[in-house]
Amino acid sequence: MLSSRIRTGLDLKPDVCVFKILLVASCATSTTNACLGFGLHFYEVPLDNLLPFGILSNISGFTSVLAVALSKTSFALTLLRLTHGWMKWFIIALIVLLNITHLLSVVFFWLSCNPPAKTYNFLLPGECWPTSVTVNYSFFVGGT
Repeated sequence: MLSSRIRTGLDLKPDVCVFKILLVASCATSTTNACLGFGLHFYEVPLDNLLPFGILSNISGFTSVLAVALSKTSFALTLLRLTHGWMKWFIIALIVLLNITHLLSVVFFWLSCNPPAKTYNFLLPGECWPTSVTVNYSFFVGGT
């Protein structure tokens, strides 16, 4: 009986694999940004690196929010197995709310400016939402 519980440490469930891949992508884009000079004073960063910073930051945020949403959903689905009655419906409502808010946050990474390319290239002409809108919504999503 004990030998059947010994594991190799690899969790190969599809949902777990997907959010692990997303987190690796997020880490890779953040690391690439750091190698390009992200974190240095603005005047120390080569101007050629500003566009890659924007694109990689959007990808990093996009993949991390998706990974968090999948991770929370996976845990909530586990909780569904342990509950019944009104608590089960409450958890289902939380799963729906969580996924809607996180997916909207993911969309905002790319569509908060017109044209969308302005989200990662501030030199383009166009308009963006006030930063307070995206920051406050991100705080809300982080709390769910």
